[in-house]
Amino acid sequence: MTDCSFVRDHLSAFMDGELASTTTEIIAQHLATCDSCSHELAQFQQMSSLVSGSTLDAGNNANRSPLPPWELLEKRMPPSGTAGTVGSDIETQPAQVPTPTGSRNWTLMFGAVAALAASLLIIAGLSLPKGGDRTAVQQASLASINLQPVLESFQQNSEAALSRLSDQFTVKNIPLAEADADLGRTTYVNTAANENALPGGARLASATLISLPFCKCPPGQCSCEGGCNCVACVCQRPDGSTYLVFEHCKSQGVSFGDLPVKLVLRDGHQIQQVTMNGTQTISFDRSTGTITAVGLRDDAEIETLLASN
Repeated sequence: MTDCSFVRDHLSAFMDGELASTTTEIIAQHLATCDSCSHELAQFQQMSSLVSGSTLDAGNNANRSPLPPWELLEKRMPPSGTAGTVGSDIETQPAQVPTPTGSRNWTLMFGAVAALAASLLIIAGLSLPKGGDRTAVQQASLASINLQPVLESFQQNSEAALSRLSDQFTVKNIPLAEADADLGRTTYVNTAANENALPGGARLASATLISLPFCKCPPGQCSCEGGCNCVACVCQRPDGSTYLVFEHCKSQGVSFGDLPVKLVLRDGHQIQQVTMNGTQTISFDRSTGTITAVGLRDDAEIETLLASN
């Protein structure tokens, strides 16, 4: 599972929306199961609300846009130390995962932030909100497609594994020719299949449409037909073995439940990687959305997939 030190070092960037979607999803998964880190997230949220609601900077410059909460905090704080190191469960190849611009060191800044929050409470006459510690965590979890049941059932039958998602979403089989239209854009699998470039020399065997319950895309940026969709295809190798490829909007994150996940920097892609029963599952963002492949055999198949994106 993800190390707490990694999560705490990236909490402010997580709140500010500065992380890549794969990193955001890993942190959200950790927060959903770690009371200590989710409590610190709640404190972050309380202090951000406090600062944004204070009147200390009112009237300083009427023509200047108000600073974001964390910029206000930084103006009142001494410079922090260097960023924390990445936890043992986070891999980078060949280097560490880059620290996002604007990320602060939680361990070094917490004392100063807590003192500032207490002062603002007195000056502004505000009180910290009660309860709701896990609201943001719950929302992040709801935005995820939990693929743990799929990975657990995949070794027996890929089609049966896909059917496990019917507990979460509306799932139906569709003709391969309709995949692009349902997603509202050209799918990777159709493009690669037409060029004989699918990993493992596979061909497309079937397609499934997964209708997601809500859309988190920015207004006007979702191209899916009838709401946010996910297209999942079964790809069959010449020897009859299969793997799955999921394609969906970046706003719809992927989670792997309780399974150990590694964050890997590979071939210019920041990916989530899960190893299970001798197969690899990877998930990463591309320019038009997110791709998740379940059941890849080896590095050669991973390289083929990444090279096409």
